[in-house]
Amino acid sequence: MQKLDAAIRRTEAAMHTLESRMQHAAGDLDYESCLYEKRALTAALLALRKRRENADVTEKHSVKFQYRRIG
Repeated sequence: MQKLDAAIRRTEAAMHTLESRMQHAAGDLDYESCLYEKRALTAALLALRKRRENADVTEKHSVKFQYRRIG
């Protein structure tokens, strides 16, 4: 779980850096290149968040199952 959180933070930081670069893009080609990279980072971020969400659900279900077995 900690690795996912760290990956999400790194991806968010990369997006902020990229947004700054996009504001100072020197022409249409540079801006389009940044936009393509931003789409890829956005897709990666969404996938990481979904994976974290699924891990949370699995972990909660696993804990409930362990309590049922113990009790």
